[in-house]
Amino acid sequence: MKKFSLLFCLFFIAASTQAIAQKQQGNGNITTQERSISSYEGLNVSGSFNVEMISSMNGKLSITTDKNLLESIVTEVKDDVLIIRNKKKHYLRPSGAMKVIIKVPMADVNNVKLSGSGKIYADSAIAADSFKASSAGSGKIELSIKAETVSARLAGSGKINLKGSATNIKVKHAGSGSVRLQGIQAKNGAVSLAGSGSVYVRCSHKLDVSVAGSGSVRYFGEPKDKLHSKVAGSGSVRLAIE
Repeated sequence: MKKFSLLFCLFFIAASTQAIAQKQQGNGNITTQERSISSYEGLNVSGSFNVEMISSMNGKLSITTDKNLLESIVTEVKDDVLIIRNKKKHYLRPSGAMKVIIKVPMADVNNVKLSGSGKIYADSAIAADSFKASSAGSGKIELSIKAETVSARLAGSGKINLKGSATNIKVKHAGSGSVRLQGIQAKNGAVSLAGSGSVYVRCSHKLDVSVAGSGSVRYFGEPKDKLHSKVAGSGSVRLAIE
């Protein structure tokens, strides 16, 4: 047992030392680098990057951060998805209060995914037949959407704020964060909430809601056809007051 404990301690120290060695501190030399990219339909961001989708950009992206951190930021298109992440086992620490700012083409994006504490936003509305936004962690997605169907999936303490128009909206939320879709003028909605989080939606015809836990669903407008709700726990489903 003592031998095992000693080996475990040595392994832990070695792992910790390696992790610390991989941290990169920004050198304060703020630089903007442009990179060529191919077309894509999905955006997958991992880390603490602030990513803005620009409608006027085409065929390239730009990264603004400390010059010595640029080589540790991976941007690649795989299977029609633009992936933005740190190199494996690299932990970036920009200088001062600086955030890594990445601007990418909006193009024909129909889904975005965020993992970590970053942010995804855009300079104009995104148009698509269907659009999906998903987040895991404490990050934030804030977009304007025009689509037939809009889906939002959140796990963790993050935020998804969407506005625009859609016929159908779908929400799946597990955690303590918030999903705000009341800015979308939708006809039909389906909401599944597990945990202590909150969901806000606006539906004019039909709304189905399922809550498990202490979370809350607030709906704007009064669905003309049907409101169906099921609550397990101390959660609630209520009409919101404008």
